[in-house]
Amino acid sequence: MFSLVGIAEDARGQVHQKKQDVRIMRNEDGSITEFRRSSDERVLEKRNYSEQRGGNGERTLNVCSIYRKDIHGRLRTCKIYDGAGTILYRVMYAYHKSTGRLVREYMYDAKVKRTITITGDDGKPTSVEKPVRQLFYRYDAQGRPAKPIAICLPPGKRAEELFGKNKGTWTKDPFDKK
Repeated sequence: MFSLVGIAEDARGQVHQKKQDVRIMRNEDGSITEFRRSSDERVLEKRNYSEQRGGNGERTLNVCSIYRKDIHGRLRTCKIYDGAGTILYRVMYAYHKSTGRLVREYMYDAKVKRTITITGDDGKPTSVEKPVRQLFYRYDAQGRPAKPIAICLPPGKRAEELFGKNKGTWTKDPFDKK
């Protein structure tokens, strides 16, 4: 599914491949982020590694996120795993019907299913899964993205404490040529 041939390291510590199927970036804190994409560019994988203690150069996988795109190249789902391979979160993305812009991101806890009961149009109560975090994406008059609005539903914790300092699960495609 993924190709790893033809990798050469440049002076900045980033690794590039001619086909751009794999990209490795060294972060300011010393951790490494590895991006992979499938040959049809519909599956993206982001892995965050840190060096093991002791300085022997071995890396430990901290988090792995697997994104899936639709035929139009828009993100549809993401699954976030810990270093041991246990699924932590599921993410779903929603787009505006006419503009096609990303408008919402819903993150669900994969370990504990949180539900709320709503009354449907037929008057019957229905159990619906409740997200642990929602992001509402906004755009200015020129169509540029503004800072998203985050709603973190578990009581007593800030979003940064639960999910890290990043604004969302998806910041930008590292393979995008724009």
